Amino acid sequence: TSKLEVMRSESSVQPLLEASEDDVDAEITRLSEQTGRKPQKVRRDLDRRGVLDALRSDLARGAAVEFLIDHATVVDRDGNPIDLTLPEPSETDRSDPDAAGPDGPTEEESEA
Repeated sequence: TSKLEVMRSESSVQPLLEASEDDVDAEITRLSEQTGRKPQKVRRDLDRRGVLDALRSDLARGAAVEFLIDHATVVDRDGNPIDLTLPEPSETDRSDPDAAGPDGPTEEESEA
């Protein structure tokens, strides 16, 4: 049983697996802005081509994937949770111009 199948069986998650009309409208608006066409024409074109249901399905799939990512717990081989939070930079890191940058340690740090 996949997590998606489990999610589908839980009524509290069901709304996440269906694209609302607001979701569809927002996507149609986004598409209309990209193409420079009116939202009504974009919707009519998608409907005529028979892809409006595919759009709804894609939106629902995206919401399900986003839900899984947001609620996933990464574990090691033994099932122990792994903390993936990045540490906050310290005051020294922020104010020290000699601190290691995105390219790695400075020359002095490498020689130490």
